[in-house]
Amino acid sequence: MIIRKATKKDIRRIVELLNSSENLAGNEGDSEGWYKSDILDFLSHKLYIVFVCELDKKIVGVSVMELHKIARHVYYYAMVVDENYRGKGIGSKMMDYAENFAKKKKVLFTWGFVEENNTAMKKLFAKRGYKEGKKFIYFSKELK
Repeated sequence: MIIRKATKKDIRRIVELLNSSENLAGNEGDSEGWYKSDILDFLSHKLYIVFVCELDKKIVGVSVMELHKIARHVYYYAMVVDENYRGKGIGSKMMDYAENFAKKKKVLFTWGFVEENNTAMKKLFAKRGYKEGKKFIYFSKELK
């Protein structure tokens, strides 16, 4: 298993993975999904860090984080593991990698939102010692 920073050559697979998870969108019908341009923006912007996990030379996981250097915190923006590889500890390894990366950047705090019915991610956060915070309701509006 190799976890590394993503590159432009990984974009197609990253888009596939992010679009494979119903837990990575807002309300039903709000989003048309993820696009190559979204990932290109993440890769070219200093605020975002994108990691991929490779197993047998295939990308099986992706993690997108926001690194806020001044506030010294990391926000888990999105994380997904290929459904054929779930339950094998890949998410935990990716979080280990992300947390170690954050520590090297002198980050003091990591956090993320989890959709209410995403039991796997809630379980992963809890298992790793993250505390559940207040509940929020998602609002959205399409601007025309």
